[in-house]
Amino acid sequence: PRPAGAAYHPPPVLFVARLIYARNLAVVNRAEDKHTQPCYTYCPKVPGDKGSSMKHDIARFVAVQLGVFALGVYSQAVGAAHSAQEKPVGPATEQTVQANNAFAMTLYRRLSQEQDNLFFSPYSLFSALGMTLEGARGETARQMGEVLRLPADLRHADSNEQPWDTAVIHTGVADLQRRLSGGPTDPAQAQDMTNRLTSLEDELDTLNQQLEQRSSHEQFAQTEIDRRAVSVAAEINTLRQQLNQYELRIANALWGEQTFPFQSQFVQALQQAYGATSFPVDFLQAPDAARLHINAWIAQQTNNRIRNMLPPGSLDRTSRLVLTNAIYFKGSWANPFQKQATKTADFTLFDGRRTPVQLMSAQQQRFRYVELMPDGTEREPIRIDEAPGWTLPPNPDGFQILEMPYRGNTLSMLIILPRRHDAIHELEHRLTAEALATWLGRLSVQDVHVSVPRFKMETSYSLTKTLSALGMPAAFQAGGFTGMSDAPQASRLALSQVAHKAFVHVDEEGIEAAAASAIIVRTTSMRIPPPTPVFRADRPFVFLIRDNQTGTLLFLGRVMQPHDS
Repeated sequence: PRPAGAAYHPPPVLFVARLIYARNLAVVNRAEDKHTQPCYTYCPKVPGDKGSSMKHDIARFVAVQLGVFALGVYSQAVGAAHSAQEKPVGPATEQTVQANNAFAMTLYRRLSQEQDNLFFSPYSLFSALGMTLEGARGETARQMGEVLRLPADLRHADSNEQPWDTAVIHTGVADLQRRLSGGPTDPAQAQDMTNRLTSLEDELDTLNQQLEQRSSHEQFAQTEIDRRAVSVAAEINTLRQQLNQYELRIANALWGEQTFPFQSQFVQALQQAYGATSFPVDFLQAPDAARLHINAWIAQQTNNRIRNMLPPGSLDRTSRLVLTNAIYFKGSWANPFQKQATKTADFTLFDGRRTPVQLMSAQQQRFRYVELMPDGTEREPIRIDEAPGWTLPPNPDGFQILEMPYRGNTLSMLIILPRRHDAIHELEHRLTAEALATWLGRLSVQDVHVSVPRFKMETSYSLTKTLSALGMPAAFQAGGFTGMSDAPQASRLALSQVAHKAFVHVDEEGIEAAAASAIIVRTTSMRIPPPTPVFRADRPFVFLIRDNQTGTLLFLGRVMQPHDS
């Protein structure tokens, strides 16, 4: 990525293409769409065409909403991606990511024992349970740390009461939340970038006017105005990507019985690391009113996308503590799918039956992609000298991986697709945090023919039994959270509910694009290139949403049967 403030040098191919358009006059047009921010593009204008120009299409943002009680992802195909600038990752963040991803895979294995669709946010659950761990003590704390897969070097060998160095995890989570903000977190930096953007937009308007006024004999000349116009347009797009990559709001809260006096040190630790708020509620006399209060908070944090998360009867007079984590994510694809390319096609289910789905397609697009053999080695084309041509070794038990970045290239969705429709459980058996890291390390940018189904999924989990079975039953029994208060009542505290609801909607929306680079100049030779890979997700697959900078698994799921309504 280009450092902030560095000069932009457009690739020479822009100028080659400019010369090929012998009768076109280079101009820079501002493409507007009432649903989006302006996008600035370098487009040719045909002399004699009064005021009309070829414009790049602008696709639309759609909200994506997620949470421990309310989780939703709604993604759409839009715009072109720009690489996000990476920040150094510290030891605390590395250890937090390591624990989060191991916890994600452990929980996935447990939840995937059913044959249904699956979707959840390990990051949300890890954060919420991490908050609770701060107040856990003794055996409860030990069990929770092990279920959260905290690294062994965070273990206090000389303390059974506080067995984990939770400050490291809190530091790591705080850093991750800053990184996931979707833009500059320093207000001064954001203001400087905004001022720079305004200045560039004004300059672009001036350049547009100068280009419009050029005489006909100047249309073949590559002038400084052309070069500056391209540079300004590119920098505007880059700044818009950096200022508005996506919106990801994370809200944490603890809901405790109002008669229970929280320890100020416990509350301050959660406020500093997680931005968490503690809400006193009346579980003893008005548990249903408390339930409605919690549901209203979640609805507010998710822009009313998710409501009524806690059903009637889920809380009663014995409830003492409920933890919540709500996430609101608004993002869009970096590589667009065109709605016109979506066609009805068959999706082969695990049992071999077929069901019609809406299959989105992107032909010959640049993605990070790899196909792996069952042993994890790459399936590579074999050149046939006699033909000449290429062949691919058989790979019926292998799998493909495709990375589809969101705008800004900070977050991506990855799809792991077995070659066989009935091989999803074999893939899941091999899927570990370590294996995933190795597989993703083999991804490379290449042209791929991509087809992915539109799908919508809503899942709901009560995780009390699941977390107990994973190894932390003490958290749901009284006596393990004395770190939350010095009062005698602390001995009666226990988790009463850990609920998780997730919603994901993946589709495309947009209009057909028309770009200046309609004519593509390629070098040719007598050698036949390898075949373009085909990634056709028309059978069960695993998918995840990941932070590219740190490797944090934010969301994880699988599609056994896509539903588009």
